[in-house]
Amino acid sequence: MKSPKLLTSLIKCEQCGCNMVINTGKGGRYDYYKCRDKIKHSIHVCNTPNLPREKIEKAVLDSLKKKIFTNEFIEGNYEELKSLLA
Repeated sequence: MKSPKLLTSLIKCEQCGCNMVINTGKGGRYDYYKCRDKIKHSIHVCNTPNLPREKIEKAVLDSLKKKIFTNEFIEGNYEELKSLLA
């Protein structure tokens, strides 16, 4: 099953290397990326803080827009793809 959240299964806990998964707070009003082991076992297993989903996803998308989705990148890859398909 595919997650509707952008980074689920893509980001890892800096401390222990586990997946960061979505966890909600305040009765479902807030979404966080949280260390899976912290949820599964105990909050004492890992001290990586919860990462606010919207803030983290916005930072990743902004970075992609600045560094990857530039006109030069798209045009260069388009031309390369055209030549590979020819």
